Amino acid sequence: MPLIHIQILRFVAATAVVVFHAIATGKAYLGVSGDSTLFKIFEYGHYGVDLFFVISGFIITYATERSNPSPLQFLRRRVERIIPVYWFLTLLIVTLALLMPQVFRGTNWLDIHHLATSLFFVSFTDGVPPLLYVGWSLEYEMFFYLLVGLLLFRQKDAWNGVLILLSLLVIAGQTRAISEFSGYWRFLMDPIILEFAFGVLAAQIFCGKRIAIPGLVAVGCACAAVLLAVPAHRAFIVGLPSTLLVLGAAYLSRARPAPAPFETMMARLGDASYSIYLVQVLSLPAAGKLAARLWPTVPLDLFIAASTAATVVAAYGLYLFIEKPALDLCRQFRAPARGDQQAAAPPA
Repeated sequence: MPLIHIQILRFVAATAVVVFHAIATGKAYLGVSGDSTLFKIFEYGHYGVDLFFVISGFIITYATERSNPSPLQFLRRRVERIIPVYWFLTLLIVTLALLMPQVFRGTNWLDIHHLATSLFFVSFTDGVPPLLYVGWSLEYEMFFYLLVGLLLFRQKDAWNGVLILLSLLVIAGQTRAISEFSGYWRFLMDPIILEFAFGVLAAQIFCGKRIAIPGLVAVGCACAAVLLAVPAHRAFIVGLPSTLLVLGAAYLSRARPAPAPFETMMARLGDASYSIYLVQVLSLPAAGKLAARLWPTVPLDLFIAASTAATVVAAYGLYLFIEKPALDLCRQFRAPARGDQQAAAPPA
């Protein structure tokens, strides 16, 4: 059953993040001071990332329960889904920086080590963002995928194990001695990873699966530890409402097997949400430079709306001509095997 309303949520989440960054871009390139109407609406647009994390936890659980892949099949799918367009854009930025360093205000930020850690989703080990700066969230995503893939070797207890390990990491991160000893690895202990656990629990509820008590208790203990340390952490303020939103969207998709044309169109845009999220790193600065040259007094709200729309258009082109063909090509090299059929669910 296609969960098209979750695809719509993916589009909303990606676009909210783009609008949030477009506000900062407009202020930086146009020298605008003060707030805009869109700023007041999307002041917290960066929390779209939290919605993505919950969706990932939900969809990975939902799709894996349906297709029952082996651990290697699961990890291969995740690599096929995430790496091609991410590497394409990262290497494109590197190429542009080498050819036109003046556009990037120099290339002192570029070196082989930084490129390697960015490409392999471990830039957090140096305490710096990846070259494609929004990729910080993908480092959490890839860690979650690796954790799930490894625990799928124990099919029966996989999700219980995922919940327990995520919870133990969060609890460890709230322990001062462990947190200080961990250095930059504290990145993987941030309570934000609880949002993956929330998505896993939501998917188990939606699929009618019995939730193992140890995993549920572990998540509860992790939540208690975070509440004692940071009561207003985004994992609760944003993660829990996002979980209810995702669960509601899943049930709405089940209740509406024949969606309206507008819903279908929005779901199509949701297909490109990954490209939307990534391409903004290039599209927004380009829009800012162009606006500063052609119309430096453009109203901030107009710039935000136009640059966001341009980002969505560029991202859909990236999806059609790079992301989707790369994914199709990867699938062509697969040997048909049990569990290798794509589940009828939005890709996470």
